[in-house]
Amino acid sequence: MPPTVLELEPSSTSRATSGYDDWMFATPDCPPSDYARLSSFDLTIYSELDRLAALKPNWDSEGANRVKPEIIEAARELISALPRSIKARVKVPAVVPMRKGNLQFEWHDGPKTLELEIENPAIIHYLKWHSEAGIEEEEVRLIADTETVTELIEWFVEG
Repeated sequence: MPPTVLELEPSSTSRATSGYDDWMFATPDCPPSDYARLSSFDLTIYSELDRLAALKPNWDSEGANRVKPEIIEAARELISALPRSIKARVKVPAVVPMRKGNLQFEWHDGPKTLELEIENPAIIHYLKWHSEAGIEEEEVRLIADTETVTELIEWFVEG
């Protein structure tokens, strides 16, 4: 699990050259020379994942399980594996807890929807849907298949 964020500061990389916000974060066991670079996309999602990790059982008052730590970790790994170029072009998804203890990334734009549900640390279930174009595709993939995940996000951005 990534260490706790202690300090955020804008990096020296300009927006004009990078195409996205870069941030640097310091961690208790990470010297300043080893600061990691994260986009605002990553930071926003990691913040949401931290919020979901803190949910207690029965968070929905209807008996929902808390989001499993291994699901949170798999979500972090998936996000960190996505190419920066796609993160710069897509809006941050809704990060939604599911009653069974898993979570889902959701993008919606009018009649177009993309949902990526992390069912377990190895499996992602996706729904690619566009009512006006007659597209409804649902499959299960390995979470390590970031090429397919990237293609799905590309479809949402450009489709």
